[in-house]
Amino acid sequence: MISQRLRETLLRGYAEIIVPMCLRGGVFELTPPDDQGIYRSEVFPGLWLNVDAALRRDGVETMKTLGLGLASDEHRSFVVRLHC
Repeated sequence: MISQRLRETLLRGYAEIIVPMCLRGGVFELTPPDDQGIYRSEVFPGLWLNVDAALRRDGVETMKTLGLGLASDEHRSFVVRLHC
């Protein structure tokens, strides 16, 4: 049984892939990256992952993408909702 608290996950496979998944209707479904290869969390707005950079273990590019997500309007709105 899937925990009701877990709504989103990243799976890393043996074939050097990262598979973002989101719980929808009780079933985890693939959440593909956007056209730029960025996975944008549906549960935590502003949590962005550059999948290619993460697989290359490029920490600078991975953190740059995360920083852009955390500076986004959607993340700011999310933080405001958390504090209300």
